[in-house]
Amino acid sequence: MNDDLRMIDWVPDGDIKLRPRNYDEADLKELQRSTDLFARKFDAEQDTRILSLLERHLRTPAADVYHAPPNAVKMPSPIDMPLIATA
Repeated sequence: MNDDLRMIDWVPDGDIKLRPRNYDEADLKELQRSTDLFARKFDAEQDTRILSLLERHLRTPAADVYHAPPNAVKMPSPIDMPLIATA
């Protein structure tokens, strides 16, 4: 699985190139519901409120719980792993 838990919305920039779109206040609900831990990218000059709104959200109890995506691979707990004897 190749997931860096980063929310990026790629948009066309010319004929063959893509670039990350700036998230703004209109994306707030999507960012809050995302299972990604990071997002790229923001422009504080384009939208001065989005970062403040996200910081306010991070101070709420709702931001304290991470909900992994349903298709996430569950890693075994160290307690569940067998011990390996060495010589």
